[in-house]
Amino acid sequence: MKKIDFKAPEGSAAQAFDRIWITDVKRTAILRQASRLFNENGVDTTTLDEIASQIGATTGALYHYIGGKETLVTQCYLRASQLSIFIIDRALEQPGSRLGAVAAYEQAWTQAQMRKDVAPISQLASFDALSASSKGRFRICPNNLGNAGVG
Repeated sequence: MKKIDFKAPEGSAAQAFDRIWITDVKRTAILRQASRLFNENGVDTTTLDEIASQIGATTGALYHYIGGKETLVTQCYLRASQLSIFIIDRALEQPGSRLGAVAAYEQAWTQAQMRKDVAPISQLASFDALSASSKGRFRICPNNLGNAGVG
């Protein structure tokens, strides 16, 4: 079984002046921290002020880079789904048996859950906090090892 590798975004010195890259890094930092706090405290009890203070930003910055709380929660779920799909795709590329692919997926997903630099929001944590339109953006992907996907 080949290990599935995933890394937090890295950049070069030249990218430090690239506005799109900077925006992506800031958005990722917000989503990572929000996911961690949502997982630890629940979506309903985690405030935008708490998320902002944890990353040394203002709630205005959260609104600028992500939007309101509903959008933030939705983006955290989308990020978790995208990470899951990335890991599934890498697992399906594994040489050998499907059992090896499933083992590679489980190992990578477990590592993602444990790493603070990656830690996605749990796909079932406070899912009911999303609006019907946000919930409609997700679907179950039975052909992809049974995980939720982005629709």
